[in-house]
Amino acid sequence: MLTRKDIEKIINDCREAGENGLGSGCKATIQELTLDFLVPPMDFLGVGKNPAIFINQATYNLLGRFHKNWEPNKTIAVKEDFLSNDPITVIGVIIHETGHAFNVAANIENTEANAYVFEIEIISRWCKTKDSLLFDCPEEDIQSFFESRLSYYHKETNNHDYLASLVAGIEQNKTPEQSAKPPEPETNKESTRFVVPTPKLSDSNPTAFFRALSSNLTEEQRKKKRVMTDECVIL
Repeated sequence: MLTRKDIEKIINDCREAGENGLGSGCKATIQELTLDFLVPPMDFLGVGKNPAIFINQATYNLLGRFHKNWEPNKTIAVKEDFLSNDPITVIGVIIHETGHAFNVAANIENTEANAYVFEIEIISRWCKTKDSLLFDCPEEDIQSFFESRLSYYHKETNNHDYLASLVAGIEQNKTPEQSAKPPEPETNKESTRFVVPTPKLSDSNPTAFFRALSSNLTEEQRKKKRVMTDECVIL
């Protein structure tokens, strides 16, 4: 499990990397950032259930009154319990949020696309140099992290050629089985078997599971007389 000190080291190394510049040619000096580790009930970071977030002006305007130590564009807030996740997930998220700080420092658009560029480049660089701040994460874990992020990356590649080139590099490292296009959802109108993304079933809260399952069905599917949950393919 990573510690608060580990997170500070990751951010400081990211600041140094920003000064050296990215492969895109963009470089900037990220100002010193404040870290705020949050615990319940004061750990709400937006409706997206973000485990960490760079506090931009919009976020500050929304939540800053609850956190007197926040400064817009100078703070990264992290949920304390997020540190218990596997190291590469924590590392990736912290680098991504520092990427937003880099965008501000470089005076470029503070978009998800530009933060993804920072995220991919820094992790790739550290992997190549065997940086200690990867905390001995095996390359397989790093590749798996990138692959878990592909759906997010792809949402931003249409208007960002450089990000698209980085994503292409990630995909070239995938095995043929991993690169295969996933099957399309079944749409046979005569069938009551639907392929829908569903949350994991929780014994402690089955009601929430079935409510979430229902929300994933299309209107046409809702009109079916019966939808047997054991006929659903959980992705």
